[in-house]
Amino acid sequence: MRAVTPIATSALGRVLLVHTGDHPELDLLDWAALFAGEETTVAAYPYDGVISSLSPTVRTQFEARGLAAPKLRTLPETDLDAVIEVARETRPDLLVMRHPRAFHQSGALARRILSEAPCSV
Repeated sequence: MRAVTPIATSALGRVLLVHTGDHPELDLLDWAALFAGEETTVAAYPYDGVISSLSPTVRTQFEARGLAAPKLRTLPETDLDAVIEVARETRPDLLVMRHPRAFHQSGALARRILSEAPCSV
């Protein structure tokens, strides 16, 4: 049996995490923290109370890794145009988000994210 080689990671300048759920998605927060560099932004879909429930979890996840808490903001809409606009504004080096399986035409949405995002996804 071959040994598994761990992936070498390095911090990126700016990371944008798009949080699409109505509760904290810990696995995505871990990925964003793994690549976090000088600035991380968490942009959440506008569900009732999402920022108030997300804020302490984000802070705890990042502080546990010795990182500064990221900026939190609410997206104006629950659509891909809002995600692309925030990505253009924040100019991240990496966009982290869950595959849009829950949305209608998820494959087309995933292709659009990959083609229109101004950074790596």
